[in-house]
Amino acid sequence: MGKAKSVADALRLGSERSAAVESNIVNGELVHRTLQPAVERNYKKMIEFWFEYQRTESKASVHDLESLKDFMRKVAYSIDGEDAEDREFDVPGWETVRKYWNAFTAAWQRAYPLESIPRGLAQQLWAADWIEHKHPATPVDDWGLLLGNTYSSSRIGEYIESTCRVGTGRGLYFKDLTFVAFINEEGVPEFAIQLTRDAKNMSSTPNKRPQHALYEGTKPGVLCFNPMLPFLARLLAYEAFRDYKTIDELLMIVPPEGEMWVVQWKEHLLETPFFRSQSSEDIETAGAFSHRLRSLGLRAGYPTPPRHHDIRAEGLHLMNQFESEATRMVYAGHTDPNTLAMHYLPRNGADGQAAYHGQERRTLVLDLFRSLTIPRNPRLWQCLPAKQQYDCDTSPEMMHINRQILTLRDTTNKKSQEQRKKLYAEKRKLIAKRLRKWQKTQPVKHDDSPGYHRAIFGRVRFLMPERDRLAQNLFLIDKLRSPAGLAVLHDMLALYHKRRNVEYRPGLEPDKCHCRKDNDDSPYDWRHIYDCHRIAAEKVDGFAELCFLCNEWFYGIGAWETHYAAPSGYSTPLSSAPSEEVIDPAMALGESWPGDKLTGCTAASGPLEATPDTLQEIQGPLHSSFPAVVSVTEERGVTSTTSSMDTDLSLQDNSTGQVSEATKTVITPDLTSNDEERIGRVPIRNNQGEESHDKPLPLDQEGAEFEVESLVAKGRLGRRVWYKVKWKGYPESDNSWVKKKDIGTGATANYEAKHPCGSGEFKFEALVSKKEIEGVILYEAKWRGQPSSENMWVDKWDVGTKAVLAFEASLST
Repeated sequence: MGKAKSVADALRLGSERSAAVESNIVNGELVHRTLQPAVERNYKKMIEFWFEYQRTESKASVHDLESLKDFMRKVAYSIDGEDAEDREFDVPGWETVRKYWNAFTAAWQRAYPLESIPRGLAQQLWAADWIEHKHPATPVDDWGLLLGNTYSSSRIGEYIESTCRVGTGRGLYFKDLTFVAFINEEGVPEFAIQLTRDAKNMSSTPNKRPQHALYEGTKPGVLCFNPMLPFLARLLAYEAFRDYKTIDELLMIVPPEGEMWVVQWKEHLLETPFFRSQSSEDIETAGAFSHRLRSLGLRAGYPTPPRHHDIRAEGLHLMNQFESEATRMVYAGHTDPNTLAMHYLPRNGADGQAAYHGQERRTLVLDLFRSLTIPRNPRLWQCLPAKQQYDCDTSPEMMHINRQILTLRDTTNKKSQEQRKKLYAEKRKLIAKRLRKWQKTQPVKHDDSPGYHRAIFGRVRFLMPERDRLAQNLFLIDKLRSPAGLAVLHDMLALYHKRRNVEYRPGLEPDKCHCRKDNDDSPYDWRHIYDCHRIAAEKVDGFAELCFLCNEWFYGIGAWETHYAAPSGYSTPLSSAPSEEVIDPAMALGESWPGDKLTGCTAASGPLEATPDTLQEIQGPLHSSFPAVVSVTEERGVTSTTSSMDTDLSLQDNSTGQVSEATKTVITPDLTSNDEERIGRVPIRNNQGEESHDKPLPLDQEGAEFEVESLVAKGRLGRRVWYKVKWKGYPESDNSWVKKKDIGTGATANYEAKHPCGSGEFKFEALVSKKEIEGVILYEAKWRGQPSSENMWVDKWDVGTKAVLAFEASLST
């Protein structure tokens, strides 16, 4: 044994020996050890444990010690102990639990470093969004652009055309991109792409433009934050590679050790913009992208959505902690070292308390306080509450716009159409202004209802297989080359090849159309296919109906009654609630027209030009598969609708495609039998157009429910089908006509089963009179062969222009 060295001698010897060895490994970066496959599986399992715990405990947070203790208590009791086979269960040893805890904390630190992109944006875009974009691949394009901007801390106008460079077409082109494959630190192939920014104030010095590398990564991470996925999907969709066409061919590339294998672009693409506009082949514009990003932020629950400058500032703040000033200035594209401090660094970057006591600087508190500059309310309302909507509808500005629209309803010249569009734009702007004001002052409570918008995606996702899978796989922790990563890539690529978000509704496939089978170019029309197939099947079986819960057709009255009477034991992607309790929830989405007061139907009197496109509108008859009670309130000639669908459907529940039992209880309260139908529409007026009851409906979210006792008659007026409803608890004198779309499929199917092939159907004969109430013209429609007591009052949009013109002509003769 050698002589013991003193501390000074040992340190000197270590310094001398290490001087000859490379010292580039000494830096400020955190070094993770290489994981063994078994350890990596354990990490992944613990993250999945936590996600499931968060799904059941909505208030759980990794920053809350009570949540973590409760989480580990449940994990511990889920472990089978040594004597588990002999007893019901046995508590495991403390060492086992400690290993589970260590696995969780290590996995979380690896998977969730500080993020510049608010996680709420990712969750909203991929797992909760109800907006139907014109192009199905728009979310892929926007997400790729957002990741590219974030990971390079670029300005918004350096990859796409800035508003300061309108008409120049400047931005990121294929010639500014370099796609490579290389052998990474673990000795396996990896993809990377380098972007050259068209940076500000560098037009005359293109050789000094910043360059940024995006890559797969060597460690598993949340797939939605892997930038190579949207970039690769876009490149493969446009067949941009000269020598490779598929991802399988790219994965076969094994580059030489220590070198990069450059994948060449097709020659004609070099002068083509990488991020193209959603409406043309030109380069995307900053104005359009900023508008979509802001709208996404509002839908995600940010009353003041994060701007692109906020994301760039956060990236530069993080970069300033690890890089030298020179490197950071090149990275940011700055020429003045004071720019960062003046315009980007946060004002709370120092921990004075820790410095005073000589303690380690706490970053969590500072980061959380900085996040408060962009507050988020996950339950942010996306439409005005009933009272605010009523105030908006009855405001002088809105009433003035409605009167102007009414004066233009009979005109068809181009100038009038342009004027109508302008009026509708003003109407949308007025509503949006009120909504923004309400969102900024909305009371925030933990038990607030999130609104029906946040339930739409969970109900319709099964119609879009690619987006359904992306909503799950994008939030897994894995690598690009894993089965989950490749599944995400293939689904993103599939979105580029689709013409519409929903290609067809299950049960209403295009081949079920019996009259247009030879016309492959005809657009998909679920309503036509439903009617066409039902009529053709009824000629053979006498009766046919589609169950919109099971997505199956039933032929013959016996088969339908057997299915209809059976308990709701079947499982669907929607709900197991019986279809006869279904009312159209789209009634709560329409606009209010002055004529609605008289007909009792929302938005029946005109086009819904001011209603935005949502996934709710692409469901077709799918909306009839969900219980919803709609409240109608009347006062001073304005009809307002609210929906009890404003229920709490959590994002985690939506991701499974199922509705929890607790949620069903909230949505469908007081269901007493399968034959009961509740409608939030009162027989407001009798057949003479007068009020049947004096009791006013309250102007609130509760409204009143009216039960359908039976359907007593059916009539066809133009292309609309009407049913005469006998209301439970009301005399027959209060029976009223209701449009088919406002009645659940169960009640109408029962009526059709008792009246096959249209037997007993009322036929429209003529208009016999008209009257004007509060500026709205109503026509009295007579049924052929029926007494005048069966007549009903409708507006011209319900009866059709041809009948109205014939009636007006008869008055002048």
